[in-house]
Amino acid sequence: MSKVTRQFAIAIAALGLGTTSAAAQTVDYSTSGSFTGCAVVGSVCTLTGSLGGTATLTFVGSGNQSFGTPISGATLGTFQLQSSGALNDAFDFTGVSFTLTVTQSNPVAMPNTATPSASITGGFSQNPIAGGPITLAFGVPTFNIGPAIYSIVQGSSLPIRLPSTGGITQTTDLQANINVVPEPSTYALLATGIAGLGLVARRRRTA
Repeated sequence: MSKVTRQFAIAIAALGLGTTSAAAQTVDYSTSGSFTGCAVVGSVCTLTGSLGGTATLTFVGSGNQSFGTPISGATLGTFQLQSSGALNDAFDFTGVSFTLTVTQSNPVAMPNTATPSASITGGFSQNPIAGGPITLAFGVPTFNIGPAIYSIVQGSSLPIRLPSTGGITQTTDLQANINVVPEPSTYALLATGIAGLGLVARRRRTA
């Protein structure tokens, strides 16, 4: 193999590696959540209604998830809402806060570092009528973990309506759009490959 041919092959390899890194990547994560401002805290929030009934809102985090990015509507967990007692009982989730924690195992920002994670906190508000919808809103619905960017969907709000009949459980998914933005080192590698192709092309023209 001639020197020019060898340089051409090296440049092609560098360019290919750069474009592969910049292309779709897989993101692996799991989630958990906790409430504050309830009689029962942690992943379960229980409130007592004006007529003595109860409303229980539970967050079930997602286990290990793996998606190719970009992905729209990836599930970050599920809210389960159940009420018991009189059908016209009124519950007010206004003032209850919810913190979502996402733990990401791939990709990571730096090698040999602890598994990265991020948390985002939102607040609930509720229509004052009995059985009115509960809305969760995040002030800043977008966050990143290393090169991965998570954007909560549904306009950063998640309407949940109390069941009209006691004992029935309603479920609502919390979703996000996820994308992975290549880090600067990836662009540097891609630029190296392109520069190498240009150098080889000039040498071939002058040979």
